[in-house]
Amino acid sequence: MGFESYRQGTFTKRLADLPDQPNMQAAELKTYFDSSPEELRQALNRLCDALGEFSAAAKLGYRNCALNLSGYKYSFAVFA
Repeated sequence: MGFESYRQGTFTKRLADLPDQPNMQAAELKTYFDSSPEELRQALNRLCDALGEFSAAAKLGYRNCALNLSGYKYSFAVFA
């Protein structure tokens, strides 16, 4: 399909990997907690940018078809 590279993989900092009693300053802990949503936000933004490209429709299988019947032009979309 062409969009596999935009898939969000494993988060780099998982909350489950922290010890039960983390020995971190408050600011460090907040940064740690915010890292996964930030990674997800960045991945989603990259995907949105890719879908906004002109060639994105072609990657999804979209073909623009035009049909001219008796002087009337019809346009429709075909998904393969």
